[in-house]
Amino acid sequence: MTSSNRQFNVLAVLVLLLSTATAYAAVIHATVTENGKPVEGVHVRADFMGERGVSGSIIQICLTDSSGKCDLTGLSKGPYTVNAGKPEDEYPGMWIPFYRHGVPAKIIHLVKSDSETRVSIVLGPKGAMLEIVGIGGDGQALPSVGIIVSRVAHPNDELETSLNAGSQILLPADDDVLLEVRAEGYEPWVLSSQREINEGKPLHFHAGEHHSLTIRLKAK
Repeated sequence: MTSSNRQFNVLAVLVLLLSTATAYAAVIHATVTENGKPVEGVHVRADFMGERGVSGSIIQICLTDSSGKCDLTGLSKGPYTVNAGKPEDEYPGMWIPFYRHGVPAKIIHLVKSDSETRVSIVLGPKGAMLEIVGIGGDGQALPSVGIIVSRVAHPNDELETSLNAGSQILLPADDDVLLEVRAEGYEPWVLSSQREINEGKPLHFHAGEHHSLTIRLKAK
C-alpha cells in the first residue's frame, strides 16, 4: 500500500468517526418566550449533571433567533439542567442558583445518544440594577471591590464577584438580599450593620429598578 493510499484510508476513517459522532449526538430544541411572544438574543445554557446531581464540565450554550428558538447540539445522553438569561436586557442568567429564588432548575433527561428533546422556557422576571460606588477612608474611589450578595430566604444562595468603581450588579427582583463589600486594606462593609442605610434592613428592589449605593470603607 502506498503512502498516499494509507493517508486516504486514515482520512476516510476519521471522516466516518466524525460523521458517526455527529449523527448520534443528542439535541435539545429550546424555545424562549415572554408573555407568550418569542424573544430573540437569549442565551440558553445546558449543564450536564453528574451522577450525584452536581454540575459537570459539559456546558453547551446557544442564542435564540427571531422566533425565540435555538438548538443545543452535540450532547451525550444523561441529565442536563436547562436555563436561560439575557443579562444585557436585565434578565439574569438563571443557570446561577442565586437568581432562581430557591426554585430548582429544570432537568432534562436525554435517554439516548441520538435523542431529540424540546423544552419551552419562559423568560423573566427582570432583575434590578444596583450601581456600587466604593469610597475609601481617604475619600478616594476604590479601583475594585469584592461583592458578596446573599438571599435572606436561602442564605446558601449567594453571588460573589468583583466590581470596578461605578460598575453595576444585577440583583433578583422582589427578594430580600444582604450585601457585603470587601477591599484589600479595608475593613469589610456589611449592609446589615449599616443603620443609616435602609435602617440596616435587607435590600429589596422591584423588576427593572435602578439604584446606586455609596459605600464608605474604613482602612484597617
